[in-house]
Amino acid sequence: FISGDGFRHRCGGTNQSCLAGGKCDALSPELIADGSCVFVDADMWYFFAVKLAPRIPGRYTVVVHNGDQSSPDGANEKDEDGATMRHVMRQHKSSHIMEQEWKRGRLIAHHTGNLWWRPAEDRSTYNATYTRFTRPPFLHCL
Repeated sequence: FISGDGFRHRCGGTNQSCLAGGKCDALSPELIADGSCVFVDADMWYFFAVKLAPRIPGRYTVVVHNGDQSSPDGANEKDEDGATMRHVMRQHKSSHIMEQEWKRGRLIAHHTGNLWWRPAEDRSTYNATYTRFTRPPFLHCL
């Protein structure tokens, strides 16, 4: 059995973590060593992907856990009546950022508890083998 705290510990503890509640501010992307693991609270995922991941100088693995938010893209969750629950789950799209990181050889892998991705509107940004149903090779569900 492993919990979010266990994943965070395996990734180096709070020095290598982007945590909710303002604790992501302590993470200095420039100081993350090559080959390191970074733990990200699910609710901080989009902030990490947009603001911090592009500033990490070397190769890294990211583990996303401890929350309901999906990553790398926000899910189109449906309630029992089939209506989209936009009021509950914030919509975001960051799989294109992670793909860029992977193509540059920086992102080793993205592991997450709530894996959800959407195909790019601009197909030229994705490898031709990616389809609506094909999991990109850098994404892994915990």
